[in-house]
Amino acid sequence: MDALIEKTTREDQRIAKGSVNLFKKLSRSLGSSKKVVEISFPESDEPLRLPAKVIAMMAEILSGMSVGRSVAVIQTEMEVSTQEAADFLEVSRPHVVRLLEKGEIPFTKAGTHRRIKISDLIAYQKTLKATRRKQLKFLAKQAQDLKLDY
Repeated sequence: MDALIEKTTREDQRIAKGSVNLFKKLSRSLGSSKKVVEISFPESDEPLRLPAKVIAMMAEILSGMSVGRSVAVIQTEMEVSTQEAADFLEVSRPHVVRLLEKGEIPFTKAGTHRRIKISDLIAYQKTLKATRRKQLKFLAKQAQDLKLDY
């Protein structure tokens, strides 16, 4: 995936920490009422017009960077290979192929190569996390009911 950026440096982290609260505050104050935001730069005579959603996105990016995480911005319609999908899900490529063949994740074929939309991977990942959370709650309740001291 060529959407990944360089690793967040300590300097990036320091700068992000100084800006993250302002962007979060701006994002909350804009809410859904404003559709366009204008930002002025000293080097330019005309303001930069941006969708208001960009402020919320910037708040998320800065939030991650402020704690030292690297951040990737990926177009949801972007398609990836099975190996890239495996890297994204942190599983093996053969496991991804099995998921595709079982129909758990939609895919298309370009010749003999399988291509998977990032949006479909994210949807699968969310479903998987929700299922895991539900099962863990069930196990925790079962352990409490059986007084297993967990």
